[in-house]
Amino acid sequence: MMDKIMYLLNVEISGVKSIKNKVKLDFYKKTVDKNFDSSQYRVKAIYGENGAGKSALVTAIQIYRELMWRSNYLSEGKNQEFLGEIVNKITKKLYISMEFLAKMTSRQTVYKYEFEIGKSEGDEFQILHEKLQRKNGNYQNNRYTQVFECRDGELVYLNGTSDLVSYMEKMTANLLSRQSLVTIFTSKILNDIVDKNYIDFFQN
Repeated sequence: MMDKIMYLLNVEISGVKSIKNKVKLDFYKKTVDKNFDSSQYRVKAIYGENGAGKSALVTAIQIYRELMWRSNYLSEGKNQEFLGEIVNKITKKLYISMEFLAKMTSRQTVYKYEFEIGKSEGDEFQILHEKLQRKNGNYQNNRYTQVFECRDGELVYLNGTSDLVSYMEKMTANLLSRQSLVTIFTSKILNDIVDKNYIDFFQN
């Protein structure tokens, strides 16, 4: 088994193209234990009839990835136009949630990261809601612990000390409607967080 793995357990989306209500696709339904081997559970294809939502799912995953890693994604006009084309005209909001397993050392952690995108008063798409939760494996009795939550451009919850909360509020001020906290963290805060010994708030 590989020492470091990232494995997608499931995806849940709504408000993408013709998908109005939430649709969930599971890639792994069993318990994630110490013997989990991701190489045995590689998804090679997604199939379904025309109009079933295959392209909507792929599009949602693409947007999810871009929002996580590109700080200027929502600031680009072409992406605003693209979202205007693919966000469901009835819901007017796009919701994406993914549950994934991360194993970087001997520890296995399951994360659930979700966000919702919709139009602001200025008629531009922004991040309305963002939340990250974690738990140690997906055993039936395990419950998620919340890591952080952002709503309407503000950090409303952070699992950490008062010093960390103050620091993160300062570093993310006026940024969270256009950038995910994950993006801000990895691009602007990570090295400083490590120096301040704050890194454990993602892992403990």
